[in-house]
Amino acid sequence: MSTDCLYIFVHLPKSAGTTLITHLQKNFPAKQLLEVNSNTLNCQRLVFAIDEYQAAIKAKLASLSLQQRQNLRFIYSHGTVAHAFDQLSTKKPFYLTFFRDPAERIVSLYNYHRQVYEHNSAKEQNHQHYHRLLLVNDQVPSFWQWYQQKFTQIKNHLGLCTMVKFFQYLGFLAPGRVSQTKLQAMLAQFSFVGFTQTFTQDSLYLYHQWGVKRFFINQNISNQYFDLQQHPKISKQLKKDLQDDYQLYTLAQQQRQAWLKKHPEYHSIVAHMKDKQQMFRPWQQLFYGWPENWQWLKTHWRSFAANKSSFLRQYKAKLSSLFN
Repeated sequence: MSTDCLYIFVHLPKSAGTTLITHLQKNFPAKQLLEVNSNTLNCQRLVFAIDEYQAAIKAKLASLSLQQRQNLRFIYSHGTVAHAFDQLSTKKPFYLTFFRDPAERIVSLYNYHRQVYEHNSAKEQNHQHYHRLLLVNDQVPSFWQWYQQKFTQIKNHLGLCTMVKFFQYLGFLAPGRVSQTKLQAMLAQFSFVGFTQTFTQDSLYLYHQWGVKRFFINQNISNQYFDLQQHPKISKQLKKDLQDDYQLYTLAQQQRQAWLKKHPEYHSIVAHMKDKQQMFRPWQQLFYGWPENWQWLKTHWRSFAANKSSFLRQYKAKLSSLFN
């Protein structure tokens, strides 16, 4: 990896991507960053159409001057359409992504949508997309209700689909029936594949390569409304339903293992960066991360009024995370 690369982060929802993006935004000037999503491209949010996204991306890139293109180092979001940026500049495109256990990722999607909905409901900001993505008969459903009536029914939505569908929507994976050959061809397009269970190590390696000097706590961690470990029958059914995702997940793990053998420096770099992170993160989070700290306090203030002991436990956990 070098400054001659254009890093394109394909952000699979609920796979630790928000933390990675936070580090990019707080370490590098805006001129080096390009976020590609429905808001920046002025596309429909609820329905993903690759033709629309490709046209919007083309228009966005056409609006950039030659100097602006050359300044870019990082492109990221859920909507990074495959190879749409390969000819953006003279820099070599470097695709990376992170995976998560498929069943755990879906549970995290449910917990996330439920948390955001309940927070915005308390603020009387109940938007239409919650009715489409979460509510069943205008009520917050159980996880299994949501999975059967929302997750498996909604089509063409990047934030509510399997991993296989996500990469098919973006054009990295060939459409139609999944095969090992297709999945391997998809993974071959990525120069780096990480995982949420090894996110601390994988992200520190990337931060070292990129020159990250400011460290922050993990972002976008949802409340645990549903715990998969407490429901073995549901867990078993999800693994059956998500066989294609698990095949992709296994192949990605194999690719990571092969990559590690070619990069023996990985472990020493991670150890070095972990020492730096533990030394500097508490003070950098307090100094550079004050907007998020203040937002967190505002978000959880209602819980303090309702249950002081619960709030104090959450606050203690947040402080503890600074030093771990």
